[in-house]
Amino acid sequence: MKNNKNNMETITIPKKEYLDMIFLFQKIKEKFDFVINFNSDEEDKTEINVMKYCGTISLKEDALEIQNKMRDEWE
Repeated sequence: MKNNKNNMETITIPKKEYLDMIFLFQKIKEKFDFVINFNSDEEDKTEINVMKYCGTISLKEDALEIQNKMRDEWE
């Protein structure tokens, strides 16, 4: 396979299009820099122990009564 490194092609575009592309590139770079440098405030985050809720629920009724009501609703 031939090395295309030395076969560069030059194209000409209007100056306004070139300046528009540069302006667009600058805007995109600003957005990328913002995203990359974005740091959420670590101080504002409070740690929550969600494992204490794992597998537990609070019921107003007896669990057996709830099961009987659910089974009886189809009859």
